[in-house]
Amino acid sequence: MNLAQVTNAAIALGIKADELSFALDHYGDLVPEEKRKKWEEVRDAMVQGEKAIHNLLEQRDNLSAYIFNEKRNIDYNRQLVEKTLNIGNG
Repeated sequence: MNLAQVTNAAIALGIKADELSFALDHYGDLVPEEKRKKWEEVRDAMVQGEKAIHNLLEQRDNLSAYIFNEKRNIDYNRQLVEKTLNIGNG
């Protein structure tokens, strides 16, 4: 799966969880108690899945930013060392 597919899956999961919440809120009393509780468990699992995907994507973004900054720092330090060595050899 690529990033767009993962993002779309998270969005779809959230939308379906909202739809299920709406159905349970408006029609839950028409369903036997045991079945309603099972559907509530499914809804809660969907919400948790969406949150988990969101958190993983956020961590991925944070790691990407960290890696980018570290690469930039390494490049800067390399240039600084090269300049220092050239001054000493000059």
